[in-house]
Amino acid sequence: MTRLPPRPAPEKMAVSGVTLSLISLSLSELRKDVAQLLDADWPEPARRRAHELASALWEACSRQGLHEMAGLARALASLAGLSHEKAAPLRPALREKFDELLRSASRLLDRLSKRHTG
Repeated sequence: MTRLPPRPAPEKMAVSGVTLSLISLSLSELRKDVAQLLDADWPEPARRRAHELASALWEACSRQGLHEMAGLARALASLAGLSHEKAAPLRPALREKFDELLRSASRLLDRLSKRHTG
């Protein structure tokens, strides 16, 4: 009986350029939504949009096998899901955490993009 070659780990699998572009666009939009959340006293429309976008990114990355990116998106969705009442006393810490998560997602996207082109 012949054996199939081992499957690459999901994070090592090829990711299409289109997928990477959509992730990049999503992160860019998410940065804008997060800035609006933090600068405008956590308005509900911006909170809802950020939560929906981060949740969609989480789901898409999970389906593509991009588990590290999915984890970052899940964390962003969780933070964006906080109500105004829960977020208000945490705003400085939330600003820091959102910044950290978005920077990590950008670095990961850069690595994925280099792997795609390199």
